[in-house]
Amino acid sequence: MSSIDGDAATVTSLDVRRAQRLRRDPSDAVLDVTSALLAEESYPGVTLPAVATRCGTSVAALMSRYPTKDALIASVYLRRLQALPLEIDRNAGVVERLITQLCVVANIFADAPDLGAACNIALMRNDDPAIVPIREAISEEIRRRIAASLDTGAWPEIHNTVETVICGALLQVGAGLLTYRDMIAHVETVLRLLFPDD
Repeated sequence: MSSIDGDAATVTSLDVRRAQRLRRDPSDAVLDVTSALLAEESYPGVTLPAVATRCGTSVAALMSRYPTKDALIASVYLRRLQALPLEIDRNAGVVERLITQLCVVANIFADAPDLGAACNIALMRNDDPAIVPIREAISEEIRRRIAASLDTGAWPEIHNTVETVICGALLQVGAGLLTYRDMIAHVETVLRLLFPDD
């Protein structure tokens, strides 16, 4: 086989694998490409045309699922969050269970801080309506983790208060106002006031 034939076979093989990946789960393929681009270029360098080109699709097709760059990047965060394990130690106290879940969520990008920074930029945008349903899905996942950590029969007011504390703390970290270590310490202090008998 000539080198030209070999190169053609390689290109064809890559094209086939990419097509198979897109057929299997288009959303996962797009988010994988977005994550890879963010690792290479950081937030400013990632564009919808660049992602579409890497995915072998059109910008219009990409925008039908992810209308804006920030919606696309925020979806990377949502996918990571939803993929995290939810394991509750019923032998631990309520505060310990909640702090464990907070640490799991807070460390979601421990292996890729630049990716986490890009996701925070996207999620902090307040001028992009396409971000709203993604933020709501993130809040729903955090509520699910809080509910699993609380004792059965906890009052709705307790659920809401804990959610406000945790989401507010994560927001402060995203804005660069708190370190993760300080955030966890602050949240634990508030939770111990909420659950003095724990």
